[in-house]
Amino acid sequence: MGILLFRHRDKLSQLSRHFHVRKQCVAVLISVGIYLFVFSSIMSSHFKSTVTSVLYDRPGKLLLPFGAWSEKNNEKEFKIYDPSGSHSELKNFRYRFDFFYNKFPTGIGKENLFNREKYLIYRCDDKTMSHCGGITDRFKGIMAAYIMANLTGRTFKVEISSHNCNTADFFVPNRVNWTLHTPFHKTVRSNSDVIISDKINDNRFYISLKTKDFGTLWPKKAKYVYFKGNLDYMDGFKASEKHRYSLSWMQHLTRDQINSAVFRRLIKLSPRLQSEMEDFMKRALPNPEDKLVCAHVRMGRNPSIPKDFVVRNRPYILPRVWDFLTLWAAKPNHRIFFTSDSDEVIQWAKTNVSEDILLIKGNIHHIERTEGVPDKYICKAQEKAVLEQFILMHCDVLMISKSGFSRLAAYVRGSNNDLHCLVGADVVPCRLESLNELYSEIG
Repeated sequence: MGILLFRHRDKLSQLSRHFHVRKQCVAVLISVGIYLFVFSSIMSSHFKSTVTSVLYDRPGKLLLPFGAWSEKNNEKEFKIYDPSGSHSELKNFRYRFDFFYNKFPTGIGKENLFNREKYLIYRCDDKTMSHCGGITDRFKGIMAAYIMANLTGRTFKVEISSHNCNTADFFVPNRVNWTLHTPFHKTVRSNSDVIISDKINDNRFYISLKTKDFGTLWPKKAKYVYFKGNLDYMDGFKASEKHRYSLSWMQHLTRDQINSAVFRRLIKLSPRLQSEMEDFMKRALPNPEDKLVCAHVRMGRNPSIPKDFVVRNRPYILPRVWDFLTLWAAKPNHRIFFTSDSDEVIQWAKTNVSEDILLIKGNIHHIERTEGVPDKYICKAQEKAVLEQFILMHCDVLMISKSGFSRLAAYVRGSNNDLHCLVGADVVPCRLESLNELYSEIG
């Protein structure tokens, strides 16, 4: 046996060295594997703890991180993602008042651009694309145009130039860049390359959405489609037979959830109004336990807006509103925010509820019904309205009235908790998914 081992000592030595090398390799691989596992676990944990808002193309596919939370001394600090590196810090604010940028959005999907050099543009100007409705009518038109742009594969853009107001002073793109710095046309006129699609108050268009094929709605050779509309079209899109697959993300959502998802994707406050919003919230809610109670009363035609088409509410219904707000104002740590399209009603609110109710100061003008009012005053009124609407989106308690203005705010607020509606001469609890039916609104 010893002789055999001696004779084959060289081979045994080689085998031993080979085994030793393999053992070392295995050890190295195991060490690398353990390191990678630990590293990935740490990064995964860090990623989950920091990224609180993401955009999904389909379940499980991450596209865009958008913000971060951190815990410091039991304070929540939110940093809004900004590619330029700047951010806004909000301390001692509850999750309810994060201005919704860090909430998980619905997975709508990526923009469907197979006609990149062709455009679908929501446009509102003082010429051929005028009379677009109020600020909420414009938001509804913008959202509808975005859906149709995706269904037709066109690039989506927004142009609003009425009354020489700069839209970027009020609201800006959130996750979809719809900015068009230089208009394609100073004045829009129909021709073989330009289509004008005016659907203002067009109920027939709304009804036709169920069967409409947007692939054949406009000539494919037309490079520019200009659209304006003012209805809530989301139920029609959801019922679409021709585009059921493309709009499948809508099928398990209610009308309010769809509107909220699209609005959040497209719109956020301008940096200046965002700063004003933060300042307002800090003044209104200095302590974590404070709550904001909000009410919007749309009167319709009144001395502040004498050119409005209809009277929506009359003064006899207001005592019930004052009772409702007085009840909440008596609760500890509850602050009242009030807004209306009537200066007279705002003064009555101060008299009947409290001189300390929170207001956004400024003149009231309807952007479409302002004959003889200088543009600069109309623009300031629009700024006031946008800021008020965004505040309504973040209230602990919200009372709305028969108006798309507060109805959209309720949708984006996204909660049935402490949601109340002014219906007739009473204030009643209500639910987001049935607001259109409650107010007999088609869109």
